[in-house]
Amino acid sequence: MLQIMIRYCLISLLLLTGIAHAEVYRWVDKNGNVVFSDSPPAKGSPESRKAEKIKIAPITTVPSFKPQPEPQAADATSNSKDTGKERATVGRYTVFVITSPPAGESVRNNAGNVNIEFDVVPPLDVVAGHSVHVFMDGEEVANGQQTGFVLNNVDRGTHTLYGEIKNLQGDLIGKTNRISFTLQRHSVLFNKPSNSSPGAPLPSGGTRP
Repeated sequence: MLQIMIRYCLISLLLLTGIAHAEVYRWVDKNGNVVFSDSPPAKGSPESRKAEKIKIAPITTVPSFKPQPEPQAADATSNSKDTGKERATVGRYTVFVITSPPAGESVRNNAGNVNIEFDVVPPLDVVAGHSVHVFMDGEEVANGQQTGFVLNNVDRGTHTLYGEIKNLQGDLIGKTNRISFTLQRHSVLFNKPSNSSPGAPLPSGGTRP
């Protein structure tokens, strides 16, 4: 049994090395044992006349798998043409977003007052001199060391809005996404007084139109 196991191990080894060695020989020795070898028996020996060359098919190999590197995330400052989908730059702050007015919503205020609220996490570092700057339609309209602002007498219509956090040197630390909102307010055209009203006294010598 031991000889059989050794024989099969030898056969396996020879088959595995078939790529490096192009030829494998097989013969039966004088004791009747089947012998495999990568070199033929000695010339002139009885085994040399019985040895036969075995063709071994090449072993199919598969290239090792190399994982592809994950694509880099898009730059946080990259813009999107779709208003409200611009990526926020938060820097040292994990959250910096506009919570009021809601993106894409309408705000009704006849005086044109708009409440602006920001959510900042961790809280705004006023000790370090950080401040919030409010931009509407591309222009800075307010700033301060608070997260709530009121814009007065804003024109009716659709506006864009975003905020920035800056340090004392004016360096940008964080930036919100850009949103849009629509302010609805009565036009002054509807508030013009009429020239006359029922019951008003007539001008001297005049007639009511």
